[in-house]
Amino acid sequence: MIGQLLLILSALPLCATVAGSAVWLLHRNETLEDTALLRNFLIVFGLFFGLVAGIARTDTVRMHLDPAFRIRTEIEANALFTVINQIDASGSGGQLRRSLEAQMSAGASLDEALAHERPHLNEAARYRLGFADQQARIMWAGFVADTLMELQQKDPELCYGMMSGAALEAKTPGSTFSTQNTKAFHAALIRLYESADRGMRRESSPTNVRTDFDEGRREFAAIKDELTQRFGPEVAAAITGRTFSDSPPASAATMCRARIFQLQAILRRPQGPASMLVGDALR
Repeated sequence: MIGQLLLILSALPLCATVAGSAVWLLHRNETLEDTALLRNFLIVFGLFFGLVAGIARTDTVRMHLDPAFRIRTEIEANALFTVINQIDASGSGGQLRRSLEAQMSAGASLDEALAHERPHLNEAARYRLGFADQQARIMWAGFVADTLMELQQKDPELCYGMMSGAALEAKTPGSTFSTQNTKAFHAALIRLYESADRGMRRESSPTNVRTDFDEGRREFAAIKDELTQRFGPEVAAAITGRTFSDSPPASAATMCRARIFQLQAILRRPQGPASMLVGDALR
């Protein structure tokens, strides 16, 4: 708003110059009274000033002159924020908006601000996983497995940090995740939010299949046996548990490989038991 006002005020001398030149060109061979000249000058001046004021109010100009408008426009154009805000405007949507606005006002780009919010968005996904349909759960598990593999290649400690739910803000700069992984994260999170929203409203998914609880237990036991044979009983017990301690029974690299192995084994199962096992492993 201040930038627009400054632009309009700075345009006053230019508008006066243009109006004066226009009146002189139109009436240079005529003899007019001062009142007529002043009236014509004010008419031309008003036209040019109105044009400048109109241009200053366009979104294109406001994007350059009004930082708050630019930040708000960029945030609201983001597909991930749009979905989150539509589904939970008073909760996570409002919190995300305030955090993004604060970071961008301090000089961060939208991509950098979203990267900083990733641990909180991961936590929101964990909360909603239980309400999502089977295919959305499986999609999320595939994304998590791919992310762990990417982190494992860069730093196994970061990989284990993500597994354990440790805060990653202080450890992971925005460049930690590849552009491809970031896009996959946003796509998976959008899918999960939309599916969980329908689940919270008790809308059944036509893609869900009936799942036998005993079948899920058998698959769980089979995967745990596979983990035990490959990584040992202590690692298998830790990986199939619901929490990860600060002192794991093996190195971060081993724990990360075991977690990836578990998720990939789950993803090889049929949809019904796979979705059940995803819910147990990632909540």
